[in-house]
Amino acid sequence: MATAFRRLIVGLGLDAPVRRLCGGVGAILMLHRIVEDGWMAEPGLGYTPAMLTAIIATLRRSGYEIVSLDVALRRLAGGGARFACLTFDDGYRDNHDLLWPVLRREGVPATIYLTTGFIDGSRLPWWTILESVIAAHDGVEIDGERHATRSTSEKHAVYRLLHARLEAIGDAERAEQLVRWAEQQGNSVAALGRALFLDWNTIRAMAADGLVAFGSHTVNHLRLSTLPEEQARSEIVQSGRRIAEELGAPPRHFAFPFGNHGDSGPREAHLAKAAGYASAVHAWGGPLVGHPDPMALPRIPLGGEDDTVDLSIRLTGLGPALRGLRHRSSP
Repeated sequence: MATAFRRLIVGLGLDAPVRRLCGGVGAILMLHRIVEDGWMAEPGLGYTPAMLTAIIATLRRSGYEIVSLDVALRRLAGGGARFACLTFDDGYRDNHDLLWPVLRREGVPATIYLTTGFIDGSRLPWWTILESVIAAHDGVEIDGERHATRSTSEKHAVYRLLHARLEAIGDAERAEQLVRWAEQQGNSVAALGRALFLDWNTIRAMAADGLVAFGSHTVNHLRLSTLPEEQARSEIVQSGRRIAEELGAPPRHFAFPFGNHGDSGPREAHLAKAAGYASAVHAWGGPLVGHPDPMALPRIPLGGEDDTVDLSIRLTGLGPALRGLRHRSSP
């Protein structure tokens, strides 16, 4: 749907009747980082505080009450006013620095799903570390190759080049190479990780405030569907245990890593339920329609250039409804 057409629909208020028809009882929004202006290799993972504030205002204006996941589960089971939940994946430090002040000012709850390996520094997302190295320099030297990274286009080009090289090799070699590349620029991967992600003291302070609940997002952020069952179970269980060690209570909510339909399925939902979680969410989908399985809840992803018009259109549920009709009508 073209941007101008989407804006026309929302501007005329035509999204509201479609939302009443196809939008279900509520929606869970998926975000990652809250950032100020600056270069990002993956801009779809970042949102500014101003845009988050506009999203909250749009939800309220559209008749959604922003609630915690625990309240959402009760409404899914027993009815109630239309609701929305805010969720944030991975556990970035900007969730404290920039997200938390917005939540406190607006008086709205949120859930942050922690990848415990990122928090502990035992495993760091190589793609984000690579982005941080490139963002910090006007030029990088990689094993004797000099690459200009002054402009946005140069940064994107170099990121794509180096990302492809790292993606093509195994985990162990990738980690060693990333450390070497960072050190060649005078950076420490461990220090970059500490700057990027929350620490447990900060997490405890946020949890004590009451607005933020912390859920589990596995230990190492791996594609669970590709793992042997015992390893997938360990990723799900051990992340919850680590959070319980630090916060004094096990997390109630879980998020499957990655965003493709094949990255998690019935086996992973069963494992999450057996681990004691009250809910599990995917990284794709639409509004909460009908009686969704609490262990396979859809989310509406937002970030980057998505604005309040995009949100309003996605809240209608029209896209998933049409896809469902096509699926049922196909031979």
